Amino acid sequence: ILHSIGVLIVACPCAMGLATPTAVAVALGKAAQKGILIKGADTMEAIAAIKNVAFDKTGTLTTGLFTVKNIQLMNGATTEEAQNLLFSMEAFSTHPIAKSIAGQLKSKAKTIKLVNVHEEEGIGMSAADSEGHTYRLGSYKLAEKLTNENNHSVYLLKDEKLIAVVDLEDEIRQHASEAIWQLKEDGIHTIMVSGDKKAKCDEIAQKLNIDEVYAEQLPYQKLDKISEL
Repeated sequence: ILHSIGVLIVACPCAMGLATPTAVAVALGKAAQKGILIKGADTMEAIAAIKNVAFDKTGTLTTGLFTVKNIQLMNGATTEEAQNLLFSMEAFSTHPIAKSIAGQLKSKAKTIKLVNVHEEEGIGMSAADSEGHTYRLGSYKLAEKLTNENNHSVYLLKDEKLIAVVDLEDEIRQHASEAIWQLKEDGIHTIMVSGDKKAKCDEIAQKLNIDEVYAEQLPYQKLDKISEL
């Protein structure tokens, strides 16, 4: 069969008409075996013209497995109260930060019964309890009117008062630096588009030698940046 196909491709007046689709089909299959899903042949052909590659940060360039470095309390909050609220609210979210916090506090915190739980994409969580207290948990955008300290990972509000801030640590993913280096060797411009703080994005970008950084981006802003590129 292999010899027959070889003769057919060589003898065919339009050899490329058979050879190119065959090569593309094999390439798609090999990529799929390595966990890379490509939509179709036109995508494969477009790869040769790529000038920019944009990366998210959390869970892409980094592991996404966060560790809680510090919880700072304020306005009379207790460690138990903060941990219980963090665990109970983050349990409703699928964000990597939320999963990491909930996982770490699972053995320490108790579940609080919450109602009207709502997640605002790119901002954070909101909820209330049976006593009428309201809670908000998320990025600095929630607390920008309450504090000038914008270098923390997560902010927790109770009745519109800041009661705790959380500092997290994340690790650079293995082989991320090698991947960036290979792209740059091919003359491709590398970009980070992240919702995280500018200081943290700049730190990771510097370690990986990424060319351009767009930090503190909401999901729709990320999409706009990709469209612009």
